Amino acid sequence: MKKTLLFFLFTFLVSSISLLAQNLQLTVRYNLALARYEVYALPSASNATFFWGPSQISIVVPASVPDADLVITSVEAGAWDDNSNAFAPGAAPGSDFHGVGSLGAPVNFSSGVEKLIFHFTLPGGGCIEGIRLFNNGLDPSSAAAGMGGGDYRNTVVDGTATERYVNNFANNGTLCTEVPISCGCYNVNVTLDANCQFTLTRNLVSDGNSCVGAYVRVMDNNPTNNDIIDCAGVWTYGLFNPDGTIICWGKVTAEDKSAPALICAPRDITLDCYDVDYVMNNRLTIGNEGTLHNLISPSCCQCN
Repeated sequence: MKKTLLFFLFTFLVSSISLLAQNLQLTVRYNLALARYEVYALPSASNATFFWGPSQISIVVPASVPDADLVITSVEAGAWDDNSNAFAPGAAPGSDFHGVGSLGAPVNFSSGVEKLIFHFTLPGGGCIEGIRLFNNGLDPSSAAAGMGGGDYRNTVVDGTATERYVNNFANNGTLCTEVPISCGCYNVNVTLDANCQFTLTRNLVSDGNSCVGAYVRVMDNNPTNNDIIDCAGVWTYGLFNPDGTIICWGKVTAEDKSAPALICAPRDITLDCYDVDYVMNNRLTIGNEGTLHNLISPSCCQCN
């Protein structure tokens, strides 16, 4: 079955709304000074009006915490509430599960800068160590013993109902003491912008606003790129001290989610449906002169 180029491009234009948004990572930690637990979102891109849609962020606490709702205080992304509970289920008798949900609201994000979404206290107050976020695919599913059919997976959708939650970071369980700031390097996923670029910041690859003065350098074949990724792929980056000594190494996966662009119009082109995999983000055709890629190109056709 064959399709014309116009239909091919139209399909991608219709779907491009969901492709241009960003990804979000989540974490929870205890604020010793304010005596509260805080849930943060880490965005992959800047967006002054990101529409945070109906969502759930589930909190896992030790079963020793009293069986009651968490006391939630909303900060961003709408009104949050402890909507569902599973106390010491048979599948995980040492833990309680709290599904905290919101209908969502617009959020102003800056790339690589954490945003406080909500904070909470335990029933009766105080601090207990070991509180963390639900791990999708690892923690009990809705069908597991004692979960009562409740789905506690984390989910954050945007205005097009597209999933934007990626994973958790620094999710090893909270402490009730001053948490040492880590300059360790995380493996992260990012989405390239319309100019086929992403600026990798130290806030994105290490805990919070740590490593003051440190800087990031992406290891590609153009040293002048420094902290800028300008091509889809998996790249190594280094986090460096101000004096140039290395702190750690990490990996960043950069994805190009832009719709393809016609770069040799006007010309009628007919593609077999089997050609799609050959054209889109194929390392054999990206940037190669004389290939089919030069007729229909994603935004990131040159790697520097």
